[in-house]
Amino acid sequence: MLHLHVDVRFLTRQTVLCALLPLWVHAQDVTTGWRNEFYRDPMHRGEHIAAAVQISDSDTTDSAQVTALIRCWTASRATDARFRVSGGNVALTEQTRWRFGQGAALVGQWRVAENGQAVVVPKHIEADFLRGLRSAGELFLSPGGLPEVRFDLQGSSVAIGQVQHHCGL
Repeated sequence: MLHLHVDVRFLTRQTVLCALLPLWVHAQDVTTGWRNEFYRDPMHRGEHIAAAVQISDSDTTDSAQVTALIRCWTASRATDARFRVSGGNVALTEQTRWRFGQGAALVGQWRVAENGQAVVVPKHIEADFLRGLRSAGELFLSPGGLPEVRFDLQGSSVAIGQVQHHCGL
């Protein structure tokens, strides 16, 4: 625990900002987990796109970094759940393997995005998959034949819930 004794009579705004900036930067660096993003919908005036985003853990060097992206468009209430791969990796096949926590592994055909850099959760399992994301503690995913990655799902229920609420779902 850090204790500071400061005579506040001699502080200026610049002094306070300079003193707090390293603490704020450190807090930003260590804060990980699900976050929400909201954008204006370029196709529908006055409408928005809401998203919940999380980056996979990177425990091994052979694993690609994968970003979970759960989106909803307020104009149509359409949803989209996809996993984007980065670092020059591309999904090699539509076959994707996943499991929630200690549950059974499942394998299914997921659509590969046009550029090969994402796999999309099929609509017929999307609702169940989102329930799994919101209730499980972790997700293990092997997208499109790439090595397995792990997602910490702590906070996913709130983040995905905010997306669904924003779109009136």
